[in-house]
Amino acid sequence: SSIVHVEEVKPLRGMALLSWIDKRFHELGKRASPETKKRIVEIVGNDLGRLYSEIEKIDTFVIDKEVVEVDDVNEVSGWFKTYAEWEMTDSLESADYEQCLRVMNNLFSEGTRPEYILGVIVRFFRNILIAKLWLMEKEKDKKEIFKELKPQIKEKFGSFYTTKFRQFFDMIEGVSQKDLTVLLNELEKVDLTYKTSALSLQTLLEGFLLEYCRLRGRPKGTLLSKR
Repeated sequence: SSIVHVEEVKPLRGMALLSWIDKRFHELGKRASPETKKRIVEIVGNDLGRLYSEIEKIDTFVIDKEVVEVDDVNEVSGWFKTYAEWEMTDSLESADYEQCLRVMNNLFSEGTRPEYILGVIVRFFRNILIAKLWLMEKEKDKKEIFKELKPQIKEKFGSFYTTKFRQFFDMIEGVSQKDLTVLLNELEKVDLTYKTSALSLQTLLEGFLLEYCRLRGRPKGTLLSKR
């Protein structure tokens, strides 16, 4: 039988840590200045798992750039408290129930305030409502709407911008006004039930997300079932 050696990974510091970041960027076909690497450590710390996720996130945003600047790091990291929060919005956009659950559970296990998690989800649906109203009233064009609601995703991000732009408006068109009203009312009920009962917000949101993801998987015009 084979013997498995488990080796404890000691936290890296100083030049060893910067070299690790350098290597990770190199694997992604990118370079980063010493100032950029130091800024990443300031934001994330020296936990390699968190650093790995943060560099993945930065790479996603600046996919068309070879050299990552300090401004890129500030822009990307300043908008999302954790990689999981970025993933929450992303999983809601794709209406992937298993991913939604995994990301939400990560946020709860990290000790994120329940009200904050609810706020991220409510804001997601309110943004859909705002975008629909602007499009209907011809108040803003699609580029202006995207810039207003997704200011962290810049045109200079190239193909990443194009993909996210298309996904965002596919989602806007995929949720009817009636369904959106039902979803926002359901979120109000979730909030009220959380404040007035012994049920955990996590349990309540799991039920809501299942309804939402089922809705997105249904033919257009099918209404969300009311509880």
